[in-house]
Amino acid sequence: MAITTWRDASFEAALTGTVTDENPWAVVTKFSTLVRESGTPQEREAFDYLMGRLKSWGVPHTLHEPVCLISLPRGAGLRVVSPNPETIRAKTPSFSASTGDREVEGEVVYVPTGFAGDISQIFGPGAGVPAEVRGRIALTEGYPMPGKVYDFMRAGAAAAIFTSPGTRIHEGICTTIWG
Repeated sequence: MAITTWRDASFEAALTGTVTDENPWAVVTKFSTLVRESGTPQEREAFDYLMGRLKSWGVPHTLHEPVCLISLPRGAGLRVVSPNPETIRAKTPSFSASTGDREVEGEVVYVPTGFAGDISQIFGPGAGVPAEVRGRIALTEGYPMPGKVYDFMRAGAAAAIFTSPGTRIHEGICTTIWG
């Protein structure tokens, strides 16, 4: 299906004849030297590089700088201290509460999970968190979805551990705010 009926074969040939991989490859080369995490000086350097290229070509442009809500989890740890000391591999989901260098220690209470009946049970508050989690660490299955995290917070859990199937831990987010 044609988007337009306009055709100028000689102009198209002249235009496509000027296209090379030199400019896009220069961007790839530059970006391969940067770790462009949101809000970092290297992200700014990438913006400045692209804006400099646009300016050199005479392309009008505007850089918008919105307030972005981001989360860059740096690490997690899970240690069982009793009855058999053990370290378990863990991952911090985006937008989870930071404990800094302070460990959260407490009694673990198991809270069986169920399946979400609809989307509101994934992203909204649900039911079924027992009062016994107050001041304790909740252990449950599944991903740290916003609704379940909120339920544990509302019930007063000191922390929550979500177990995931398989050997790879799911990359998740525990808030409805997407960064």
